Amino acid sequence: MSSIPAPLLPETRRALVHRLATGQVAGRAPSVVAAVVRDGRPVWQGGWDTVDGQVPDDDVQYWRTPPG
Repeated sequence: MSSIPAPLLPETRRALVHRLATGQVAGRAPSVVAAVVRDGRPVWQGGWDTVDGQVPDDDVQYWRTPPG
């Protein structure tokens, strides 16, 4: 087994970005972050929309403010 995971195909990356966009809209979320991991290593990560004016990345933390 190779120690470096193979990169994703361009078509796969486009499909993942599309899924992020549609999932964000359908879930009515302000933004969304996702990753694909192979053999314990990230091979793709992406974000859709913005958080504080920036595209979200793996450092964004989401929380919900309790009502009241």
